[in-house]
Amino acid sequence: MVTITFQLSQAGQKASLLAGVSGAAQQTRIVDKDCTVDCYARAIALATVDSAGVATIKGFHFYGNDPKYKSWDYSPTTEELIADIERVRREQAEQQAAEKAAQAQRDAERNAEFQSQIDEALRVGPTYFLVDEVGWTWRGLSGVKAVEHLAEQAKAMAAQNAARRQAEKKAAEAAALLPLREWSLEHGSDLLRARIEGGFDWQSLARAEFVQSVIDGLGD
Repeated sequence: MVTITFQLSQAGQKASLLAGVSGAAQQTRIVDKDCTVDCYARAIALATVDSAGVATIKGFHFYGNDPKYKSWDYSPTTEELIADIERVRREQAEQQAAEKAAQAQRDAERNAEFQSQIDEALRVGPTYFLVDEVGWTWRGLSGVKAVEHLAEQAKAMAAQNAARRQAEKKAAEAAALLPLREWSLEHGSDLLRARIEGGFDWQSLARAEFVQSVIDGLGD
């Protein structure tokens, strides 16, 4: 047995009173096995069954979060009640599917925008990103995997930049030592020139010899 609750308008209430039945605004209809097999099966499919096995159908429609009964201007048949509730459920399912598809489209657009931002940031320099556990994706990865992948990218870029800075530092030091190297090759001792040509450490000896040459020049 399934109990359907539905609503009558003022006109429907008056029609019910004229028919010699209850004129209450809120009406109930019992659907049992005496109904057609198809009608009873459809009612069971629409019903909510509680822990005690009581099956009920609220024949109202939801507008936002507010339930509003459809007001019938006459006492509908059981078939009409069930058909109307099926229609509403179908429209709700279609609306939910449309909203889900729209959300998927918005997510895809957000992901595309985010990937574009990441690609640009990785192109111009090392950048660290925080990715929320749901939502953003990057190159087919999402959540924790995306964070790990971005962390690896950032770590690799940091290492590359560190190596570049070290090379630039060595180049700057070499440029600063160039005048001393040229002096050493022209005026330095045989040992100093051999160290330079052999690729051995020569700076400390070159400085010592340069200072000594300055001191000797002062003596002259």
